[in-house]
Amino acid sequence: METTGLFRWWRVVLPLALLIVFGSWAVTSPVGSSPDDDYHLASIWCAGGERSGVCEVVNDRPQALLVPQSVGFAQECFAFDASATAACTQTLTSALVPTERVNSLKGWYPSSFYRVMNVFVGDDLQRSVLVMRMFNAAVFVALLALALTVLAPSIRSAVSVTTAVVLVPLGLFIIPSTNPSSWTVTGVIFVWAFGLALAQRTSWRSRRTWLLAVATFLAAFLAIGSRVDASAFVALAVIVVLVLTGWAKARASWISSIVLLVLATIALVQFATFGTPGSGVSGGMGTTEPGPGLFLTNVVYLPVYLIGIVGGMALGWNDTVLPPLVGVFGLLAVGVLMARGLQDVSRTKGIALLVSLGAVAAVPLVFLQREGLGVGEVVQARYLLPLALVLVLTLSLRVPFRQATDGGLPLPGMLAWVIGVGVTAAASISLWANAHRYAAGNERGLFDIDLVLEWTGLVPIPLPLTVGLGVVASAVFVAAALIGVRADAATTERRDSRTTEFRLAR
Repeated sequence: METTGLFRWWRVVLPLALLIVFGSWAVTSPVGSSPDDDYHLASIWCAGGERSGVCEVVNDRPQALLVPQSVGFAQECFAFDASATAACTQTLTSALVPTERVNSLKGWYPSSFYRVMNVFVGDDLQRSVLVMRMFNAAVFVALLALALTVLAPSIRSAVSVTTAVVLVPLGLFIIPSTNPSSWTVTGVIFVWAFGLALAQRTSWRSRRTWLLAVATFLAAFLAIGSRVDASAFVALAVIVVLVLTGWAKARASWISSIVLLVLATIALVQFATFGTPGSGVSGGMGTTEPGPGLFLTNVVYLPVYLIGIVGGMALGWNDTVLPPLVGVFGLLAVGVLMARGLQDVSRTKGIALLVSLGAVAAVPLVFLQREGLGVGEVVQARYLLPLALVLVLTLSLRVPFRQATDGGLPLPGMLAWVIGVGVTAAASISLWANAHRYAAGNERGLFDIDLVLEWTGLVPIPLPLTVGLGVVASAVFVAAALIGVRADAATTERRDSRTTEFRLAR
């Protein structure tokens, strides 16, 4: 089945369609629409140091810097007010105004993300932000295309189905954005994917081994350079990878194992020495007594975050509420993946699942308990998205997974249709809901026939055309992923195949 034209082309169609989907989200979201964009945009503009008209020093305020009004305060006219459209951003100017919310002053985040984004700062704010968003989208798509080309079918299948299901809608919004969480999500997914493939390599005389090593380190760099907590997530992904690999195989491929352990050590040192915003103040953020009652309450409310990842929580500044149907379809698709993945659980996969699930539960519970907070306070679904991805990736992995002849988990036709229709609908509805919120505001019906669009996006293209293209691309993206998953489940690739995977192995 894998050798037919249809099943060869899905590996090309999938990343291209996803790039168009990312582009539609990037274009229909105004500057300043991602969470804390006032901090992140100002930090990007000032990451290159003092520069006339871009980032300047305030003589009488050492704890502030001057940035364009349209950079540091773009969100103020619409954030937290879903009835306000993004048309208000057109009144913002490039006049320099002081702000203290800059990373070079606060030091709350690693600087790598901001330094790279600073390369794209230009005279046109909207064009600069759009280029940054598409760069982040292209990085994800490039790594995905590489993964679909060089990974064994079982690992490739897990990456394909997890990307198609768990990234909708939160990941589709965050990845093509100027929020550092973009790199966190990208990095953690591909540390797991390329790291798992690297852990199987015993020969370092192979080009494929070196390619996997470079891809793993690049993915880790993205995550470690984005957020402090992402460093801990990288270490977790490496631990899960080594558990899946098993002691015998890890010992046989000892060089690869050492490389991964070094990577995890670097990540943990970064996490331990950097410090996190708000750290060191026990119980300082919330007002609830951090006792057993709070802990048990948070335990039973913890699924809110899973629901939030697939559409149950608002996007943007927590002010773009999605229709409940998005979350229902998302949970249904995740449930299908859970039922499918639990049918194939070996000892190593079972341990890896427990480690992943433990992290998904422990990370928010420990923080909330320490700070006296309840579920939904401070901690947002996007913080836990990378952990959920590691869990679903592991769940979707078929064991054995080391060889090109080891196919992915089977996906019956009816389940594929359930996932395909549900996820496509969720992606399409959430894209339009996001675009509608900024174009018309939530005081107008989502599907009003006489809808007046006050804002039409970052490019001079009619908004309905942009959204329509995104909807079609979403359907193609999901369909290609499911075609690939079904193809990988029945793969019978021969050892003399001339694909890139086998050429690189030589």
